[in-house]
Amino acid sequence: NQDKLSSMKPARNLLLHTLDVMKTTTFKDAWYWLPASSKLPGIDGVLANSDGNLYVLQSTIAATHSSCWNGLQKLWKAFKPEVARERRWNVVVVVVDRSLVDDLLLAATKDLQGRSGPLAGRVSIWACII
Repeated sequence: NQDKLSSMKPARNLLLHTLDVMKTTTFKDAWYWLPASSKLPGIDGVLANSDGNLYVLQSTIAATHSSCWNGLQKLWKAFKPEVARERRWNVVVVVVDRSLVDDLLLAATKDLQGRSGPLAGRVSIWACII
């Protein structure tokens, strides 16, 4: 999604429970979830908006970040099947240094290419510089 912009209305609902709380959400719910533990590899947080978007966050100050593929698969399975299918899945690499963006986006894109399963070809990759 090079040179494209996306915006999101802030979510007012903070989900504080384990991954099991995803089963209680619907397609139109807006929320923010911060993992209580590192059981979702490569995922530092998840945002959902009422437009059906799901933003999986990867925050880093380093030039590399661990793969999020296994974490994405666990997250997919945590939702009710119809909610997982209806959401638009996005990975957002969050960085503080603009010079890291290109390499991190390329690595994330390569990591998700050629994968199989229900998420294959469904995930858009973005960067956010804070």
